[in-house]
Amino acid sequence: MTGMQRWALTAALFAGALVFLVVAIITHNAVPLFFMWVPFLLVPLVLGRPDPGLRQLRAAQSGEAKTED
Repeated sequence: MTGMQRWALTAALFAGALVFLVVAIITHNAVPLFFMWVPFLLVPLVLGRPDPGLRQLRAAQSGEAKTED
């Protein structure tokens, strides 16, 4: 997952939380507010995932550093 895809998914999660908020306001019901926290709890998981591209870059750099020695 690239950095831009990660930020787009984060924005979509926040938009989903806002949808729950709007539903709670329109229906005058507090139940959607409890579900609103699900996207917020997923944001750290999305942003905290290691980037496989960076892992490959670091592995390549460490491999080059070992061959130069």
